[in-house]
Amino acid sequence: MTTTTFNVTNGINGLSAYEVAVANGFVGTQAAWLASLVGPQGIQGIQGVQGIQGLTGNGIASIVLTSTVGLTKTYTITFTDTTTTTFSVTDGTNGTNGTNGIDGQDIDHVNKTAGTGAPGTTDTYTVWGNLGETINLGTFTVYNGANGTGTGDMLKATYDTTNNGIVDAAETVPWSGVSTTPTTLTGYGITDAATSTHNHTGVYAPVVHTHVSTDVSIASTNGAAHIVNSQVAMNHAWSAGITDGGAITNNGDGTISIAAGEAMLRASADPHTTLYAVGFAAQANITLTNNATNYVYLQWNAGVPNFAVSTSTTAFNCLDKCIAYTIAREGTKLYVIDAKEQNVDTGTKMRRLFLSFANFIHATGGSVLGASGLSVTVTPGIYGNSSTSSSI
Repeated sequence: MTTTTFNVTNGINGLSAYEVAVANGFVGTQAAWLASLVGPQGIQGIQGVQGIQGLTGNGIASIVLTSTVGLTKTYTITFTDTTTTTFSVTDGTNGTNGTNGIDGQDIDHVNKTAGTGAPGTTDTYTVWGNLGETINLGTFTVYNGANGTGTGDMLKATYDTTNNGIVDAAETVPWSGVSTTPTTLTGYGITDAATSTHNHTGVYAPVVHTHVSTDVSIASTNGAAHIVNSQVAMNHAWSAGITDGGAITNNGDGTISIAAGEAMLRASADPHTTLYAVGFAAQANITLTNNATNYVYLQWNAGVPNFAVSTSTTAFNCLDKCIAYTIAREGTKLYVIDAKEQNVDTGTKMRRLFLSFANFIHATGGSVLGASGLSVTVTPGIYGNSSTSSSI
């Protein structure tokens, strides 16, 4: 094997670009020299061509809860392109119930525990929860107002010696000693009459007096002491019933409404009790029984009259419950008989009814019907026509 030996001599380091610049006259730091290497900004290049349009975005149209299983709720997201996706949310379990609060404490009594009650001082009161005063619920204070500055008493024995309720000095005060006296009747709350010229040669206007029924007495004889005035007579002789108003309206649905009005009613079913004049309010949407005859009647109702309905003729009595309408209902069709007028002037109505069915009555004596049934042989006797009688 053959070997060769040679020597290498390293060259000296060359100058850096910055050092070369300094050697050629640059003055400044290396950073300043580096900054000087940046040339001025070039002119803006021409705009490049527009890129192709990106794909259409996909927004969310709705989020709806679509199922619940236990504590897990599933929601469905619907996107604007009608595609869908789902996500789930698990609810936390219910927390445990809190413990019941302690029972409150009732107040048993309150008493004054400090203070004298003297004017201008403060008293302390304690609220106790039991009679033995072992449960103290707290305290509060009350300030006693101070006495007024006036002194002395105005005694009746000194200032009202005549014992007539008027201070003696006030009884003898002259009119001239009274200040701010009124100069007209208006000062006393009375309206002054206008001055007028008149005479008394004309006819005076009649004076109208108003009397209640108990003021009008009834003449009696043979020891009659019960019928003493017109109210008592009316209680026994008059009939109860609707006297004014009470018009009916068919609502078209099997119900009726009745307008307000006035009536005469008793407070009970006793025909000898007081007969009252009453007003009744309008009543709407009164229900009728279908496929039945309905008796609509006005009842006393503890002094607040109202209408009721029954299918029984025993529900009203013309005393404290008076018939107003008889109505047969068939679905929405109503057949109405206005019965309230039967209560007004019953004496006249009974007489007309009597004339219709018993125009001529044989009382005593004899009458013989002819063989043909068309002729009558009359013998002496008494015959009645309505409420009058005739002797033949």
